This record gives sequence, structure tokens and C-alpha cells, in this order.
Amino acid sequence: MKKNLSINIAALMTILIISSCNNGDTPPEIPTYSYSVPVVNPPAKFNIVYYISSDGNKVADVTFEQNAVWIIEKLGDSRVNLTITNQAENLGIVARDTLGLQANMVYHVTVNNNSYTDYTNYFIGFTKLELDYESFNPKF
Repeated sequence: MKKNLSINIAALMTILIISSCNNGDTPPEIPTYSYSVPVVNPPAKFNIVYYISSDGNKVADVTFEQNAVWIIEKLGDSRVNLTITNQAENLGIVARDTLGLQANMVYHVTVNNNSYTDYTNYFIGFTKLELDYESFNPKF
């Protein structure tokens, strides 16, 4: 009898714990795109994943629908190199940068693992800010 009561109490506690873990306050899923497929008109928050277990540059092409101000940031080890290139300039991003990006321009977002082959997937995060593009600097 005590054994059955203990089992029932343990089962009830497990159900309560599991049900309380899913309280509806979980953040929405952030869309994640592969670097190997062009990213066109992405949402206001997204990630790009790079497979970097081998040497060399991995390049994602990103095109935005509207002029906007974006935060671009590394979501991993700082030893990985990150650059963004438009048609005229190349900009290295050490950890995080905020840039005004033009609509309909293809940006090449490049990650290089610098021969650290202990990594596999590396993420770069993009977050659109509600700032006025026209008055914002720097534009890129």
C-alpha cells in the first residue's frame, strides 16, 4: 500500500513539474537560415548558421526589402572572423555592430573559422531596430 502511494505521489509530482515547465512564456522561435542559401527579405530578427568545421570562407548572401538599421552580432567564439561586404566596401565586425543597410543590395556576410576546426555550427544574429534609417549613421 505504501509502495503504491509513493508511486502515485511521484507520478503526480512529475506531471506537475512537466506541466509547469510549459507556462506559455517561452520566447518565439528565431528563424535560422543556412549560409549556403540566399537570404531574401528576412524577418526583423533572424540568425544565419555557418558550418565551419573546415578551413576557408563561408559566405551568406543577404538582401533586405527595405532600408533599415540592423544589429549584426557574433553568437559564438570571438576568434571566428566576421566580415560584411557591399558592392564597394568590406567591414570587419569584432563582436557586434549597428549598421544602416540598404534595400535591394546583396550583402555578403562572411565567416572564417581561422583554422579552429573544433567548431561545427556558428551563428550570426541579425536584429532590426526601430530607428530612422535616413538620420542614422553609419550606413553601409
